[in-house]
Amino acid sequence: MKKIIILILTTIILLMATIGVASSLEQKHNKQLVKTIQYIEITVEQGDTMWSISERYRNEIPQDTFISIIQQFNNMPHTVVRQGSTLKIPIL
Repeated sequence: MKKIIILILTTIILLMATIGVASSLEQKHNKQLVKTIQYIEITVEQGDTMWSISERYRNEIPQDTFISIIQQFNNMPHTVVRQGSTLKIPIL
């Protein structure tokens, strides 16, 4: 019984370590990706929304897709933007 508990705890610890390493590698990859993609920085002005910002810069990309790209590029959990904040807009 004691060996089973040790085996289960060891498995859980190894699983958590693997997840931590994978997460760290993904964050590093995302930072490198941001460095390689060209972008412009804009300052959010009064009345700006993610919809209006994406409309200005999206080119031929579907608007909802470009909004998602901006969110991911700026690590934004939602689409709310605040006047005076800075956004990186990828040039695609």
